[in-house]
Amino acid sequence: MFIKEWKEENRIVIPKVGRDDYHQCSSYRTISITSCLGKRFEYITTRLVSILLELNFDLDQHAYLKGRSTMQAVLSLVENIKKGILQDQCTGAVFFDLTDEFGSVDRRRLLHKIRKDFKISGRLLSHIESFLSNRFARLKLHESMGDWIESFIGTSEGTRLGRLLFIMHIHDAPSCIKPKYADDLVALSVDRIQENLQDATDQLIRWTERESMLINAIKTKVMVFGDQSHGVKIVIQNAAIEQVSSYKYLGVILDPKLDFEMKRAFSKISTLIRGRRGISVKLGIDLYKSLVRPHLEYAIPVWANICDKDMDKLEKTQVHCLKRVIGAKTHSSSSAVEVLCGVVPFRFRRRELCCREYIRMQAKDNGHELVQLMESSTRRGLRFYPLEYLKTVSRELHRA
Repeated sequence: MFIKEWKEENRIVIPKVGRDDYHQCSSYRTISITSCLGKRFEYITTRLVSILLELNFDLDQHAYLKGRSTMQAVLSLVENIKKGILQDQCTGAVFFDLTDEFGSVDRRRLLHKIRKDFKISGRLLSHIESFLSNRFARLKLHESMGDWIESFIGTSEGTRLGRLLFIMHIHDAPSCIKPKYADDLVALSVDRIQENLQDATDQLIRWTERESMLINAIKTKVMVFGDQSHGVKIVIQNAAIEQVSSYKYLGVILDPKLDFEMKRAFSKISTLIRGRRGISVKLGIDLYKSLVRPHLEYAIPVWANICDKDMDKLEKTQVHCLKRVIGAKTHSSSSAVEVLCGVVPFRFRRRELCCREYIRMQAKDNGHELVQLMESSTRRGLRFYPLEYLKTVSRELHRA
């Protein structure tokens, strides 16, 4: 069982990046800091719960479990949107935002679902009940500490077990809401988008009311892909949600045509490294590979079929960063710089990462959504569906 000291949370207040007004509580998030011994015991319980969930859990939920990732969530979404665009169909999506999602979970409802839907009982259920009961928390802001207050709702955001309990709580969200990545919920429609998206929104509203949760209508957005002249009016709580022309979903900026143009790649990435003063060349190269390159190649299987002009921008960005690291002149050969640094050219790196993702997907069951989407994936001329592009660049794997 979790003893009292293990359930005391020091909640560190952290400002959210890019907010206009930091006088609002919504501009901050809290992270729970708990006892090290409690975290270790929590880890053991988490592993047991994970093993049970990995056997047969909601395939539309891509968060926190082995073999699931943001990549799969974005691939699933983009593949369906791209299919509509290349078939000259208007596609719409609603990106939902829940208010204080982890902190508003009704623990009694959660425990009921754990017993009824997941058939968890015995000692494991007792551990979970012990984890959720008699929890106390206090805020810490800089050097100031608040008073201890008992916590009656929520799954303790920032804890290992808390995040698993959250996805267990929302596993019964309407089936029309997919893909899901923790609290990042999406409703997608390729046909009759006004009617279908409003229906999906209404279903989610009824579900949140039943679960004592709330949709943030201000942060919820609707977006139309393909024909931009098509207006969509989705209503939540008698207010129309905003229709946007681009949206950042799990770190990937989606544009209406899904062209993924690299408009500011050089200016943004090059600011991450400003020379190598005080460090060796080897350390500078290692820092580039660990801190800079991941920004360049994030979710690359989703947007790997970008045009050659945008690929050239990424190549130039990589070479420019490497020249700063080794102190090379501006006119130095790009190929020589990459060879000297032991860094693979970005075009080859793209192919490597696409092949890796293809292999991961091949290891999944035939009933998995991404496997089924890959079987039906195709292209129109040189315009690829994302999964069809993965198959194309991975052909040599089958020859081997």
